Amino acid sequence: MIIDKYLEKMPLIIRHALKAVSDERRLAILLYLLEEGQKSIDQIAGELKMSKRELKNKQIPVLMRYGMLYNFYTANDFDDKYCHYEISKLGKKWLNILINSVKPCPS
Repeated sequence: MIIDKYLEKMPLIIRHALKAVSDERRLAILLYLLEEGQKSIDQIAGELKMSKRELKNKQIPVLMRYGMLYNFYTANDFDDKYCHYEISKLGKKWLNILINSVKPCPS
């Protein structure tokens, strides 16, 4: 395909990062986690006023597929496990590049 000739000029990891942040809801999730650190799905849903269903079924899977989020489980004293999400190193690096690219230069 002719389109592939041009797409190959952009590394796959960058194309994936662009897909991940192309949705404002996903971008908001990443910015929230960048600012606040690791959070549970309940905390993300509450802060961003999004349904847990949308987060679990749509937004978080895309961010994880493209390497922008990690998830991990922690246990408490009652043997319950809790899932938390944290922005990945790639996600932090990508967002910081985007944010810093539009900051005014010091005079």
